Amino acid sequence: MRRRRFLDLAYVLIAALPLLAGFAAYWLIVFVDPYGVRPWGKGIHLDGQWVADRERPLLVDNSLRQPHDLVLFGASTTMAVSNRMLQDAYGARTPLNISFIAPRPVDYGEVLSRIETAPALKRVVLVMDFTLLDRSSLKSTAGFDRHNLQSTSWSHGGDFSLDAAQTSLSLLFGPPQPTLVLDPGRRPEFMSGGTAVTQSAATMRRFVTAVEKQRQGVFGGTPPGCDSFPFIAQRLVPFVRQMHARHVPVDVVFPAYPYVLYYDWTQNLPRFGILRPGGVFVQLMSFKRCVVTALRPYLGSGTAVVAPDSDDALSGDLHNYMDSGHLLSDSSYETFVHMAAQRNVSLTERNLDAYEASLRKKIAAAGSRLLTQTQSH
Repeated sequence: MRRRRFLDLAYVLIAALPLLAGFAAYWLIVFVDPYGVRPWGKGIHLDGQWVADRERPLLVDNSLRQPHDLVLFGASTTMAVSNRMLQDAYGARTPLNISFIAPRPVDYGEVLSRIETAPALKRVVLVMDFTLLDRSSLKSTAGFDRHNLQSTSWSHGGDFSLDAAQTSLSLLFGPPQPTLVLDPGRRPEFMSGGTAVTQSAATMRRFVTAVEKQRQGVFGGTPPGCDSFPFIAQRLVPFVRQMHARHVPVDVVFPAYPYVLYYDWTQNLPRFGILRPGGVFVQLMSFKRCVVTALRPYLGSGTAVVAPDSDDALSGDLHNYMDSGHLLSDSSYETFVHMAAQRNVSLTERNLDAYEASLRKKIAAAGSRLLTQTQSH
C-alpha cells in the first residue's frame, strides 16, 4: 500500500514538473525583466551588441529610451551595419542600429513613433526597404512579436519565452550567454555562413535565366500611383515633419540593391507577397518618386533622399552580395554607409529623370555583361 501511495505521489510530482517549471520561469522573467517592459527592469540594449535576429524587435523600445545621437532604422539590408561604421561615417558618438527583419508599414510606423521621443537625438537614418511598399495593414512576424511584447501586463506575459528565461538566468548569475548575448564581432544570424553569390552556380544560373527571359520586360509595367504607397503619407511624412520641427536631420536612404535584382525579382517575385507581378523596376522607381515628391517641402533643410543604388562599384559588382538583395562584406557595408552619410546621390524632383535614365542604362548593361560572361565560359 505504501509503495502504491509513493508511486502515485511520484507520478503527480512528475506530471506537475512542467507546470512548476513554467511557473518558475514566468516569475523569473517578471523579476529580471530582460526586455525592460516593466518599471523595475533595465533590460538589454542594442548598443552595438549582437543579439539573435528574432530578439532585435523586442529590444527596440528599451534601447530607444537611452540617449543616442544617431538612430538607424531599416530592414535586413542594414542589420549588419555596426556602430563603428556609423561612427566613422557620420561622426556619431552614440549611434544605435535598430533594424530588424522585414518591417512592414504598420511596424515601421510604430517604431517611428518611438524614435520621435528618443532623447539626445541629432540625426535619423531611415532605410526604405521594399517591404514598405505593402498596402495592407498586416504586421510582419517581427512586428507582431514586438507589439505583443508591448502589451505585457500582469495578466499577459508577452515576454514569456524560453529565450527570455535563459537570458534572465544569465543576467542573474553570470555574464550573458545565448540567446540575447552580446558579441560585437558576429553578423546577423541570417548571414551566418554566407558567401558571395557568385560562388553559387545554381543562383548564378537563376540570374542568367532571369536576364534571358526579362531583357525585354525588366522595365515594363504601369507605374503605380502614389496612393498605392500609403506608408508615405501616413507614416513617413508626419515623422519627417516632426523631426524638422525639432531640427533633427533625416536621411531617407534606399538600399543598394544589385542591378541584377530587377531581372531576378521580375522573374522570381520575392516572398511576402508585397510586390506585384510584372516589372519590379517601375514599382521601386515609382516608390522613390513618390517619396521625393512627398518630402519636397523638407529637402535641402535637413532632410535628404539618398540613393546609393546607382554606384557601379557597389550595385554593379555581384561579388559584394550574398544573394540578390543583401550586401556581404564589411567593406561593402562601409561603402554604403559612407555614401548615405555623404549624400552622394541625393534625389530631388529636378534630377529624378536623369537618375532614372542612368539607372536604366546601368541595369541593362549589367544584364548584357552577365550574359556575355556566361557565354565566354
